Amino acid sequence: MRPPVPYRLGLHLRRCHPRATKARLGRTTVLVDSLAFGLLDRLPAYDHSNTLWSLPQEQLPPYLALMLLRHCWAYWTLVPSGVLLKSKCDGTEKPFTPQVLLSIAEECLQGYCREVTASGHAVIEPEARYPAGSLLTARSELNRVGHHFIAERMLEGCDGRMDVQTVVTLLRYAVAIEDTEGATISELIRLLVNASNSSLLAYEANLRTIFVASQPVHIAPVVLSVLRFGILSTEIIRLCMHHVSTVVRGRQTGVLAFENALGGFYECAVAVLHWLLDTQKRGPWARELCIQIMSCLKHAPLFLLCDVYTTMEKGSLITPSVQCKFLANCGIAVAMSNAITPDCANVISRVFGSLMSAESDTGHIEEGLVHGCAALIVMGRDDLVRSVYTVHPSLRETPHSVMSHVRCRDVVQACRSLLRLAESREEGWINIPLPTAHAIRALCTLVGRHGAPSDVVPLYRAIVSFHNPGMIVSQYMEYVLSGVCDRIASVNENFQKDTPPRIVLEYVIPFLRAVITCIGDDVNADMFLVMLETSLRVQHFAVPLTASIVWVLQRSKSLALIDLFSRADPSTNGIAFLNYFSLCYARDRGLRETVEHLCAVWRCDAVPILKRHPSLAPPCKLWKCAACGRSNSDRFNYCLCSALRNGFVVCRCCRYVQDE
Repeated sequence: MRPPVPYRLGLHLRRCHPRATKARLGRTTVLVDSLAFGLLDRLPAYDHSNTLWSLPQEQLPPYLALMLLRHCWAYWTLVPSGVLLKSKCDGTEKPFTPQVLLSIAEECLQGYCREVTASGHAVIEPEARYPAGSLLTARSELNRVGHHFIAERMLEGCDGRMDVQTVVTLLRYAVAIEDTEGATISELIRLLVNASNSSLLAYEANLRTIFVASQPVHIAPVVLSVLRFGILSTEIIRLCMHHVSTVVRGRQTGVLAFENALGGFYECAVAVLHWLLDTQKRGPWARELCIQIMSCLKHAPLFLLCDVYTTMEKGSLITPSVQCKFLANCGIAVAMSNAITPDCANVISRVFGSLMSAESDTGHIEEGLVHGCAALIVMGRDDLVRSVYTVHPSLRETPHSVMSHVRCRDVVQACRSLLRLAESREEGWINIPLPTAHAIRALCTLVGRHGAPSDVVPLYRAIVSFHNPGMIVSQYMEYVLSGVCDRIASVNENFQKDTPPRIVLEYVIPFLRAVITCIGDDVNADMFLVMLETSLRVQHFAVPLTASIVWVLQRSKSLALIDLFSRADPSTNGIAFLNYFSLCYARDRGLRETVEHLCAVWRCDAVPILKRHPSLAPPCKLWKCAACGRSNSDRFNYCLCSALRNGFVVCRCCRYVQDE
C-alpha cells in the first residue's frame, strides 16, 4: 500500500519522516511505522487507547497527529461489539467520544506550537500572509494554526456521531481560518441543524457564537448554508443580514470586501428576499428586513439593484428608507461604472421623483437625494437635480449640485453652490475629493468661457474658502485662463468680419483684466504664451486682440509676468519677451502683415524679425539637461528623461507632462 501523503506539510518537514518521528515516540514506535505503511487498522485496541492519552506529550506535527486520531476513531467504530472502548486516565474511566478526540487534538496542536515557539522557529500564521486590515486577516489573537485540519479530520471520521457542542466547536475552528473549504462549513451547518432538534433559541445562540468567531470571508458561506439547511425564523434571518451588511459596508475590517466580486454576499441578500416574498405572515419587521437587504447590496452592480428594487415594489415592500438605501447604492455603482442602461435610468428617475415628493423631513431622506444626484448627473438629468434643491432648500450642497448648474451654464448659481459646499466644513478640507476637484475645474473653465468680469471674484472666494493647505489656487486659475483661450478662439464663430474691433475687445479684455487680478506668482508662464498663440490665430482681429492682451498682461503684479516682461535686450529686438514671442509666432505662421502691424503698434523694426537676423534669440530659449544632454525649451521646467523616470507621460500634441 502506498504510504499516506499529508494533506498539508508543515514547516518542519523532517520531523514528519517516520525515522525522525520514531526516535521521538519511544513506546509508540510500532504505531508510527504502521501509520507510515497504512497498517494502522491491524493493531490491537489496547495499544490505541494507551497511545491516545500519551499522544499530546509526543508533540507530533499537526497533520500526523490528526491522521492518527482519525485512524483510531475509524478502527474503534468497526469493533464487533459496537461499544466504544474506555481508557483509564487519572484513575477514572472515560469513553472515547468525539469530544474526547477533540480535546486530545487540541492538546496535540497546542503542545506542538509550544515546542516550535520554544525552539526559536517562527510559526507562519495564515494572517501573516495578508496586510493588516485586509479582509482575510484573522481577528482572533489566538494561534489558530491547524484548527481547520481538526474540523476536516473530525468531519471525515466522526460524521453522524457528534453532539451540538462538538459541532459548534468545530464550526468555530473552521470559520476562524481562511483556508477552510466552503464545503466543510456547509456540512458542519447541516450537522448543527440536525443536532439542534428544532430548538430555535439554542440554534440562534449557536449561530451568534459562530458569527462572532468567523472571519469576514466565511460570513457568506455560513449564511448561505443556514438559508439552505437551517430552521429559519425572523430573528435568525435578521441576525444573518446584520453580519452580511457589516462586512459589505466595511465596518468589520475597514476595507472593501473583495468577496463582493464573487457575488456571495449579494446571493445572500437575494435569497433572503425570496424567503421574505414566500412568507405568508408579514409584520413591521418585513420592511426593516428590506432595509437590511438594501444595505447588503452596497457596491452591487446597477442591474442587480434595479431588479431587487422592482421585485420589492411588486411585493409592496417599498418605504422611503428603502428608497434612500437604493439611491445611495446607485450613486456608488454609477461612480464605479459611469454607465447606465435606459431601463435602469427609468427606475432611478422614478424612485428619485417619488422620494423628492415624499412628505418626509429632509434630514430623513437626505442620504438618498444626495447620492441620487450623482446618478442623475451621469444620466444627464440636471433638471431633476436643480429641482430637488428648489423643493428642499436645506439639502446640503454636493459636487453634483455644482455640476448641475455648470451643465446649464448658470455661472452665478454654480459659484454660490461651490461657496456653500466649501463652507459646509468649518474645520476646512483636509483633502479635496476627486468629484469636488472635477466640479471646481469644470466651473473654472465655464467661467473662463462664458463668465462675466463680476464672476471672477465670487469664484476666487469659493476656491479659497476650502481652506486646503495643499490646494494651489493658481492651478485652478489656469483653468480659467484655458477658458479664456476658448473664448478667444470662439471669436471667429461669434463675430462677423465687419464687426467693429471695439465690440470684439469688450468680449475678451474686461474679463481678462478681472482674471489677471487673481493670478499669483506661481502661475505657469506657458499659459500666457498659449493665449497669445490663440489670439494670433483669430482671423480679422488678431492685431487688436494680441496688442490688447499684451497691454493687460503688462499691468499685472504677478512676478511670473513681471519676469517675462523684464526680459528685453538686443536678442529680443529691444522689446519685451512676450511681444517678441508674438512676432516670432506670427512670422512662423506666415502672417507677414500681422508682424508689420504689431511692430508698428509696439514701435519696433520688423525687418530683423522677418529676415531672422542672427543676433536674435529663438522665441523660446533652450537649456541643456545635465542628465541626458537633451535641449529643452524654457517653456517647460522639466526634461523628458526626468518625466519618464518619475512615472509621467508626455502628450504628443501639447507636450505637457501628465500623471499616468
